[in-house]
Amino acid sequence: MDRELEIFEQKLDNLIKETDELLQELAQLRRNNPAAKAQSAKIIENHLIQLSRRIKQICKANNDDITAGISFLKIKMFG
Repeated sequence: MDRELEIFEQKLDNLIKETDELLQELAQLRRNNPAAKAQSAKIIENHLIQLSRRIKQICKANNDDITAGISFLKIKMFG
């Protein structure tokens, strides 16, 4: 694998680890405060929308669909 891709993959691995820690915190928060479930779901939803928008912006700005070749159905099925 290309060295640049290895570095990129390591950054993604680090992001997954950090995301996992945040999700564990969220699960604990929701367990300790069930009233926060709806609000926390909205927070996650809003951040995923922001991520989706940013991906679209980057694709457009670079004239490159960085999601090409990614199967969102596969992600949904095996996620």
